[in-house]
Amino acid sequence: MPIIKDKYGAKGAQTRSKFLTRKINRAIIEPVATQTPITATGSTTQQTQEAVTKNYRSKEISKDTSSKRSTIGHYNFISADTAVEILKLNKGQSLLDLVIHNYNSISSRGFISIYWSPTPPDPNNTFTFLLEGFASIIASTSELELVRLIAIDFPYLGTTSIKDIVSTNFNNVSKDIYFYAVSQNIGPSITYTIGKN
Repeated sequence: MPIIKDKYGAKGAQTRSKFLTRKINRAIIEPVATQTPITATGSTTQQTQEAVTKNYRSKEISKDTSSKRSTIGHYNFISADTAVEILKLNKGQSLLDLVIHNYNSISSRGFISIYWSPTPPDPNNTFTFLLEGFASIIASTSELELVRLIAIDFPYLGTTSIKDIVSTNFNNVSKDIYFYAVSQNIGPSITYTIGKN
């Protein structure tokens, strides 16, 4: 009896597995193809699908941005204590922001008031002003239905946004809206952003 028992011999007369060396039903070992199948258009199916998706998304984004494009405008006060039309909001538009900056040539505080009206301006319209301290505000008009939005005494070089002071927003207005302003000094400026929904 040998010192080391043959464990395979105890299992019967069948010989050890020859899987890697047998000639019949041998395991097929071939490298996996690295190329992806080509479609008739010369690109892979996945690339074609990605191109279609990208094209669709770019059309949606351009459609979305073109319909919601915003416009930036400004007005500089070249006369003091005079009512001026600063902007017109067309039907369907939105006033996204209105920023007031008080720079003036006399380096002093400045009183600025802003109004809105649903009625268009009339060349025959006259404004009646009321003196509040050293500043004029519109007391009445002959033809316009006018509503005061804000009236603020600004420090020199002060800046504020209408969104910081007024909770009223003019979004997707149902009719044309006209904005007017009066400044105590020459020089302050207004920057506004109008968007379309």
